[in-house]
Amino acid sequence: MEYPIQNQSKRPPAAQTLSYAQSLRAIGQALEAFRLKAFELHKNGSEYILHVGISASAGKLKAITGKLSGRVDHFKIPITSSDIDRLDAEGRSRRRSASGGPTANLSLSLRVLGDFLDEERAVTFSISWAPHLVMVQYQTPNGNHRVRDFTTANIYDRAVHKLGVQMYLRRS
Repeated sequence: MEYPIQNQSKRPPAAQTLSYAQSLRAIGQALEAFRLKAFELHKNGSEYILHVGISASAGKLKAITGKLSGRVDHFKIPITSSDIDRLDAEGRSRRRSASGGPTANLSLSLRVLGDFLDEERAVTFSISWAPHLVMVQYQTPNGNHRVRDFTTANIYDRAVHKLGVQMYLRRS
Protein backbone atom coordinates (compact mmCIF):
# COMPACT_ATOMS: atom_id res chain seq x y z
CA MET A 1 0.00 0.00 0.00
CA GLU A 2 1.34 3.39 -0.91
CA TYR A 3 0.79 6.49 1.20
CA PRO A 4 1.56 9.92 -0.18
CA ILE A 5 4.17 11.92 1.63
CA GLN A 6 2.92 15.29 2.77
CA ASN A 7 4.72 18.30 1.35
CA GLN A 8 6.93 19.89 3.94
CA SER A 9 8.69 23.20 3.93
CA LYS A 10 12.01 23.21 2.10
CA ARG A 11 14.01 23.62 5.29
CA PRO A 12 15.17 20.71 7.45
CA PRO A 13 13.12 19.81 10.54
CA ALA A 14 13.84 21.44 13.89
CA ALA A 15 16.69 19.97 15.89
CA GLN A 16 16.14 16.32 16.69
CA THR A 17 17.59 14.63 19.70
CA LEU A 18 18.17 11.38 17.80
CA SER A 19 19.13 10.66 14.21
CA TYR A 20 16.80 8.63 12.03
CA ALA A 21 19.19 5.69 12.44
CA GLN A 22 18.89 5.86 16.23
CA SER A 23 15.13 6.44 16.22
CA LEU A 24 14.39 3.64 13.77
CA ARG A 25 16.66 1.22 15.67
CA ALA A 26 14.71 1.98 18.87
CA ILE A 27 11.39 1.44 17.11
CA GLY A 28 12.72 -1.79 15.57
CA GLN A 29 13.77 -3.10 18.97
CA ALA A 30 10.25 -2.56 20.27
CA LEU A 31 8.67 -4.23 17.23
CA GLU A 32 10.97 -7.29 17.13
CA ALA A 33 9.12 -9.02 19.95
CA PHE A 34 5.86 -8.86 17.99
CA ARG A 35 7.22 -10.61 14.89
CA LEU A 36 5.31 -8.41 12.47
CA LYS A 37 5.59 -9.63 8.90
CA ALA A 38 4.41 -6.39 7.34
CA PHE A 39 3.90 -2.82 8.50
CA GLU A 40 4.22 0.76 7.39
CA LEU A 41 5.99 3.50 9.26
CA HIS A 42 5.49 7.16 8.39
CA LYS A 43 7.46 10.15 9.62
CA ASN A 44 5.87 13.49 9.08
CA GLY A 45 6.62 16.34 11.41
CA SER A 46 7.75 15.27 14.87
CA GLU A 47 5.72 12.07 15.14
CA TYR A 48 6.02 8.61 13.63
CA ILE A 49 2.86 6.68 12.75
CA LEU A 50 2.98 2.89 12.66
CA HIS A 51 0.37 1.18 10.51
CA VAL A 52 -0.08 -2.51 11.18
CA GLY A 53 -2.05 -4.76 8.88
CA ILE A 54 -5.48 -6.05 9.61
CA SER A 55 -3.89 -9.49 9.92
CA ALA A 56 -2.23 -8.48 13.20
CA SER A 57 -4.08 -10.19 16.00
CA ALA A 58 -5.95 -8.11 18.56
CA GLY A 59 -3.60 -9.37 21.29
CA LYS A 60 -0.52 -8.40 19.28
CA LEU A 61 -1.98 -4.97 18.56
CA LYS A 62 -2.78 -4.40 22.24
CA ALA A 63 0.74 -5.46 23.23
CA ILE A 64 2.31 -3.08 20.70
CA THR A 65 0.23 -0.12 21.86
CA GLY A 66 1.02 -0.97 25.48
CA LYS A 67 4.73 -0.90 24.67
CA LEU A 68 4.41 2.44 22.90
CA SER A 69 2.06 5.29 23.67
CA GLY A 70 -0.98 3.18 24.53
CA ARG A 71 -3.17 4.77 21.84
CA VAL A 72 -4.47 3.18 18.67
CA ASP A 73 -6.80 4.42 15.97
CA HIS A 74 -7.81 1.83 13.38
CA PHE A 75 -4.44 0.06 13.38
CA LYS A 76 -2.56 3.39 13.34
CA ILE A 77 -0.24 3.73 16.31
CA PRO A 78 1.42 7.09 16.97
CA ILE A 79 4.99 6.93 18.26
CA THR A 80 6.06 10.11 20.01
CA SER A 81 9.56 11.40 20.65
CA SER A 82 9.18 10.48 24.33
CA ASP A 83 8.33 6.90 23.26
CA ILE A 84 11.47 6.80 21.13
CA ASP A 85 13.67 8.25 23.90
CA ARG A 86 12.37 5.61 26.32
CA LEU A 87 12.79 2.77 23.80
CA ASP A 88 16.32 3.96 22.96
CA ALA A 89 17.29 3.98 26.66
CA GLU A 90 15.86 0.47 27.11
CA GLY A 91 17.73 -0.73 24.03
CA ARG A 92 21.04 0.78 25.20
CA SER A 93 20.60 -0.98 28.53
CA ARG A 94 19.94 -4.34 26.82
CA ARG A 95 22.88 -3.90 24.44
CA ARG A 96 25.27 -3.21 27.33
CA SER A 97 24.34 -6.51 28.93
CA ALA A 98 24.37 -8.50 25.66
CA SER A 99 27.40 -9.63 23.72
CA GLY A 100 28.00 -10.63 20.13
CA GLY A 101 28.04 -9.01 16.73
CA PRO A 102 25.23 -7.86 14.51
CA THR A 103 22.52 -10.29 13.54
CA ALA A 104 19.89 -9.98 10.83
CA ASN A 105 17.02 -8.48 12.79
CA LEU A 106 14.43 -5.77 12.44
CA SER A 107 16.20 -3.21 14.62
CA LEU A 108 19.43 -3.51 12.63
CA SER A 109 17.54 -3.32 9.34
CA LEU A 110 15.61 -0.22 10.41
CA ARG A 111 18.85 1.32 11.71
CA VAL A 112 20.40 0.84 8.26
CA LEU A 113 17.36 2.42 6.59
CA GLY A 114 17.57 5.29 9.08
CA ASP A 115 21.24 5.75 8.24
CA PHE A 116 20.31 5.87 4.55
CA LEU A 117 17.64 8.51 5.30
CA ASP A 118 20.13 10.51 7.40
CA GLU A 119 22.62 10.45 4.51
CA GLU A 120 19.91 11.58 2.09
CA ARG A 121 18.90 14.31 4.58
CA ALA A 122 15.26 13.23 4.31
CA VAL A 123 12.74 15.68 5.67
CA THR A 124 9.87 13.22 5.84
CA PHE A 125 9.53 9.59 4.83
CA SER A 126 7.43 6.47 4.63
CA ILE A 127 8.68 2.89 4.96
CA SER A 128 6.56 -0.01 3.68
CA TRP A 129 7.91 -3.27 5.12
CA ALA A 130 6.99 -6.64 3.61
CA PRO A 131 8.71 -9.99 4.23
CA HIS A 132 11.17 -9.69 1.33
CA LEU A 133 10.79 -6.15 -0.02
CA VAL A 134 11.04 -2.76 1.64
CA MET A 135 9.98 0.44 -0.12
CA VAL A 136 11.19 3.78 1.19
CA GLN A 137 9.58 7.00 -0.03
CA TYR A 138 11.14 10.23 1.15
CA GLN A 139 11.33 13.93 0.52
CA THR A 140 14.64 15.78 0.34
CA PRO A 141 15.20 19.27 1.81
CA ASN A 142 14.78 20.84 -1.65
CA GLY A 143 11.32 19.27 -2.00
CA ASN A 144 12.17 16.37 -4.33
CA HIS A 145 10.29 13.14 -3.73
CA ARG A 146 12.22 9.92 -4.14
CA VAL A 147 11.44 6.22 -3.90
CA ARG A 148 13.97 3.49 -3.18
CA ASP A 149 13.31 -0.26 -2.99
CA PHE A 150 15.44 -2.64 -0.96
CA THR A 151 15.28 -6.36 -0.38
CA THR A 152 15.81 -7.50 3.19
CA ALA A 153 19.01 -9.22 1.99
CA ASN A 154 20.28 -5.88 0.53
CA ILE A 155 19.63 -4.16 3.83
CA TYR A 156 21.57 -6.76 5.81
CA ASP A 157 24.48 -6.65 3.32
CA ARG A 158 24.55 -2.87 3.66
CA ALA A 159 24.63 -3.21 7.46
CA VAL A 160 27.48 -5.70 7.46
CA HIS A 161 29.50 -3.54 5.06
CA LYS A 162 28.88 -0.32 6.98
CA LEU A 163 29.65 -1.86 10.37
CA GLY A 164 32.76 -3.54 8.95
CA VAL A 165 34.05 -0.23 7.57
CA GLN A 166 33.36 1.53 10.87
CA MET A 167 35.21 -1.17 12.83
CA TYR A 168 38.15 -0.97 10.40
CA LEU A 169 38.33 2.82 10.72
CA ARG A 170 38.26 2.60 14.53
CA ARG A 171 41.28 0.27 14.45
CA SER A 172 43.25 2.57 12.12
